[in-house]
Amino acid sequence: MKTFLFLATICWAALSCHAAEIVAWKVPLWRFVERGLDAEGIVRCESAPGPSPFFKEGDELWDLKGIPAEARIKEDDSFWNPVEINAGGRKETSPPIEWAIWNATSGRLVVKAENQSIWQLCYRMRVSEQPKQCRLTAEVLEVPADGGPPAGNSEAAASLSWVTRSAQEFDARWESEGKMIRVLGSARMAEDSLLSDIKIDVTCALNDQPVMKFNSTFPIQSGKPIWVARDFDGKKGMDLRISSSFELLDGTPVAEIMLLQKGDQADPIKVDRHEFKKYRIGKKSWLAIQFLSPNELMNFSPSNEVSEYPFGEAAPFSESTADQLHEKLGLLEVEPPKAIRTWFDGPVLNVCSLFQGMGMMSDGSRAFVGYDPLAKGVFLLSDDPDELGKFEQLLLPSCNLSPEIIIASFNGGGQTRLVSTSGVRCCLERSVDEHQVIRSLVIEPLIGESGDIEMRIDYRDESDGSHKQSLKSAVTLNSGETSVLLNGFLVADESSSLRLSAIIQSVYDMGEELR
Repeated sequence: MKTFLFLATICWAALSCHAAEIVAWKVPLWRFVERGLDAEGIVRCESAPGPSPFFKEGDELWDLKGIPAEARIKEDDSFWNPVEINAGGRKETSPPIEWAIWNATSGRLVVKAENQSIWQLCYRMRVSEQPKQCRLTAEVLEVPADGGPPAGNSEAAASLSWVTRSAQEFDARWESEGKMIRVLGSARMAEDSLLSDIKIDVTCALNDQPVMKFNSTFPIQSGKPIWVARDFDGKKGMDLRISSSFELLDGTPVAEIMLLQKGDQADPIKVDRHEFKKYRIGKKSWLAIQFLSPNELMNFSPSNEVSEYPFGEAAPFSESTADQLHEKLGLLEVEPPKAIRTWFDGPVLNVCSLFQGMGMMSDGSRAFVGYDPLAKGVFLLSDDPDELGKFEQLLLPSCNLSPEIIIASFNGGGQTRLVSTSGVRCCLERSVDEHQVIRSLVIEPLIGESGDIEMRIDYRDESDGSHKQSLKSAVTLNSGETSVLLNGFLVADESSSLRLSAIIQSVYDMGEELR
């Protein structure tokens, strides 16, 4: 089922188009032809079949259209020639592949076909089952003089990149000209998403600054760097940025396994099905959206005649169309409500009756529940918080809950920043040598049932010989609020106080410029 949902996710953009598309997959040739280039019927191309960003001058291209059926992997012949298939009691014709080219130079299978053939071909090659590994990068940046956050294009003073397998321990080190980074830890890659849980211990040094050590555990999304640590004394400091990238064994990013040609560009097909998203519409209403495949939508049928393949076993991995949903469930195509019409590219299906049958909406409800067959999303427009809550609860089994991180910032004469997760101990320290620690901060945050943050703290600062601070305590604060933890002074001065602010944030919303 997970493989089916993954394929539904990565193919929807191709399926939403009506004309022939050109798609390139990064897959081994044997996933398409059992004997590879030794198979009978493969012909070397004298030129590319047409202009495409997937073909460059000098590429080694092979035409696969002439391969006899017995040489192909054991699947039906509908990928090559039009055949009749049964879908919901009706006969339809699957479109043929116009051409199929193996680009031996890039290692990609390039196909021009209508979307139904592309959909079936994607399932056939099982792109999600290719072995993957994780490339991690640690970057050390100098804190800007004004203490602002690092910009996305900030140049790193030192950087280290390494590759690791899921759940295996790593130990990597780089040192040159007074700069050093060493990382130890592990990364556990999620099976059906681009998330990984990182456990990391970093030691880093720049020429004219004390050594910084940081250890923590947090989730990270492939392709999205996270600013995880800072220590800044008001004049100089270090920022630490961590990023991950899921890759195939040859280094191809997983996000680029399947590319769709758009004009003269090759764009990765991306769909975010991880989060239940809510948007404010006007002053009173909310729009809530969650990815849901047509087959998953069938689970809300009051008849309870639920099948993983509700539209016939003859084509088990094909998705249903709006017409088929209308036929099986009696759903009507309508225009979206006026307040949200610009959010959708065309008509939607009215699925209010399905959700009323689940007890979510009363007969007098003013809410509207629709299904967008193009983007594969079910949505609710309502001004009733209870309906919004029930809608989210109904869809929880269909979505991956968003992992949360805690960003804690301690501000005084400078700033110390840590990223952690609930219930995990996190530590940052600065030292002038192996034995003399001049500043350290240890936190252990815990997200409470009401959304507040309970935090144990052990803070020590002896970086200034004439001014010392220390605090070992436990506090509770609301996400986004600031609390004064310590205040001692001879002359009232903001820099003499220690202030804590903490934010609970979804890892999917993390960016590089977060204060």
